[in-house]
Order: sequence, then structure tokens, then C-alpha cells
Amino acid sequence: MTISGALTNALSGLRAAGRGAEVVSANISNALTPGYGRRVLALSAIATGASGGVRIDGIQRVVDASLAADKRLAGADQLHAQGAADFFHRTEQLLGTPDDPTSISGRLAGLERSLITAASRPDATERLDMAVSEAQGLVTSLRQASAGIQEARGAADRTISEQVDRLNVSLEQMVSLNTLITAELARGRDTSGLEDQRQGLVDSISNMVPVREVPRDNGQIALYTTGGAVLLDGTAATLAFDRSNVVTPYMSVDMGTLSGLTLNGTPCVPDRRTDRCGVAPSVRNS
Repeated sequence: MTISGALTNALSGLRAAGRGAEVVSANISNALTPGYGRRVLALSAIATGASGGVRIDGIQRVVDASLAADKRLAGADQLHAQGAADFFHRTEQLLGTPDDPTSISGRLAGLERSLITAASRPDATERLDMAVSEAQGLVTSLRQASAGIQEARGAADRTISEQVDRLNVSLEQMVSLNTLITAELARGRDTSGLEDQRQGLVDSISNMVPVREVPRDNGQIALYTTGGAVLLDGTAATLAFDRSNVVTPYMSVDMGTLSGLTLNGTPCVPDRRTDRCGVAPSVRNS
């Protein structure tokens, strides 16, 4: 091997080592960046006659698709359960617990006692006044509980509307990223950064709708709900929800006075047995 050949080999090795250090540095600095996939440097040997060296074939993005899918589904289930738990916790605060004398059950017990006491001495004005006072307290508690529950239902309605709007925007962004990634691959360019953006977008969507990611040709992906509804496959689906300005006690989805979710104009009917909707279980109305 000539001296120039040896120097060429050494320079190629130094370039590969420098590029490898950049990749490791990027991995460390982006370890907590949402959607970031670890990079590895792809190398191969150069063997041309008596000389050689190291060829940098590119940077590969490494992601455990199965682990990422399980994480997204677990996160969606956790958020769904947390939303339901928050609603029931708020309801418990409004209704109170049986051991609390100011709760609705406590007020009922107090009214029952005062009525029994008043019945034993109907001529005692103070006992009648006590019964009236207990009845007024019960009515006040019922009114406050009803108002609180309707406020929570109204907040749920607003949240659904906001999430549906955000979901539609995210799906359109996914279409744009799919198209851009395909174009960049056709030009032979690195698409790791774009795939990171897309991964972060998928994670964001999974917080609203549990999804399964399916690879497609030319670097694209499709998204399906766990119920099998198509959210994205070439084109994006359109979800719709009509927000109600005021939610009253007599309004419900079954009666048609509250809006339900629709996917491309088709109603999404929740599964009462699993508390899941085929389109968007985590944004279902309460």
C-alpha cells in the first residue's frame, strides 16, 4: 500500500469516527425529545485494489415499533381511565359521602329524623322549623350537585370539540409528512428528522384516540383505531362533533339532543360493554 493510500484510509476512518461522535452526541442531547428515534451510523468497507477505507452509508433511525405501539396504547388507556376517574371524583365531591352530614345522603337522613321528630310533636314550632330547615338544606345540596354535574358535562363537551378539531388538523399534518418523506426518499436524502416529527404527531394523536400504526410503501404509514376504523391511509379521515353551548340535565346523545362523533359522516356508536368507541374512545361524551 502506498503512503497516499494509507493516508486516504486514515482520513476515511477519521471522517467516520467524527460522524459517529456527532450521531452519539445527537442521541444523548435528544434522549428526552418527544418522537426522537435513536440514530446509528451505517458503515461499510471500501475495497478498491490495494487501497481501502471506511464508507459512510448513511444514518439509520432505530425504533422498536412493537414497543412504541404498546406504549401508545397504554398511554391512551391511562388517559381514558384518568378522565373517567376525574369525573367520578368530582361527582363524589358534589354528592358527598354517607359519613358526611352535609352530603346528600346525610341531608336525607337529617330530614327523615326531623320529620319523625316533628310528627311526634306537631304542636312544637321549633321541631317544624327544624324539618323545614333540613328540607331547605337538602334542596340546596341537590341544586348545587346538579349544577356541578352539568358544569362537568359541559366541560366534557367542550373538550371533545377541541380534541376533534385538533385531531383533524393532526391527521392533515400526517398526510403532509407522509408525502414529504416519500419525496425525500426518492431524492436519496435522510428522512430521520421528518420521521421524528411524524412520530411525535402519532404520539399526540394516540393521546386522543388509541391508534395502531401500519407501514406502507415509500416510507409512508397508515393509522387505524383499535376498533378498526381508518383514520389515515393515503388520505385523512374527517371527524365531526357539534358542540353544545349549554348542557342541561335532559340532554343526551341517545335522545339526539347532544352531538355524537361522526367519521366521514358516519356516526360512531360507543360500545357500552367495553366503554369504547370504534372511532375515538378517549374523546367520548360523558
